[in-house]
Amino acid sequence: MSVSYLYLNIALGSLGDWTSKWRMVINCDVNKTEVICFYTNDRSNLPSTFKLGGKDILLTDASKVLSVTLDEQLNFKLHSKAVYNKLIYRWITLSRYTNRNWGMNQAVLVKLAKAILFPSLFYGSVVWMSASIMEDLNKLWYRVTKCALGAVFNVQGSVAGVILGVPPLQVANRVISTKHYLKTLSSILQDAHQDFIYSEVNAGNTAIVHQLR
Repeated sequence: MSVSYLYLNIALGSLGDWTSKWRMVINCDVNKTEVICFYTNDRSNLPSTFKLGGKDILLTDASKVLSVTLDEQLNFKLHSKAVYNKLIYRWITLSRYTNRNWGMNQAVLVKLAKAILFPSLFYGSVVWMSASIMEDLNKLWYRVTKCALGAVFNVQGSVAGVILGVPPLQVANRVISTKHYLKTLSSILQDAHQDFIYSEVNAGNTAIVHQLR
């Protein structure tokens, strides 16, 4: 831990010198610039603040990067919960205008649900979405599909998806992930991301290979 702390301070010092040289000002406010230590069970030796360009930045257990909340354990439970809260609010608002006996028909409701819910649900899903944190989101999507069907009794989720022409959330995410990786691999530009994927494939990383199927 002490070695990592030393290197971190060296990196912060170099970053501060570089920004000062080019007269750049770093926003060190909360939720803008923070320090987070991943997979750290013992934080007793870590200071609560660090210095960057003469300003204090705080040590935190979760931080938002490009609207995706990263937590210390990288399990993305906090992000999943935030996405669920956002979607449940939107679904409640949408459901005020339809019911089993009146309102929008099946096709319109499915299109609206996909247009309103999917952008938030699948934003950055390649990074954060996994089966272990999908329980609440799957339950919410089941409520949406059941409402679209106008079903009185419970219906199997896979059957509802076939009727509505909508795949399960994790299948849709796998499609998005595959498109993302294929786009990266087919790009002419040789960037770090593409090099990483090639190296993982060559090393036999089954997780990457599974995503590319």
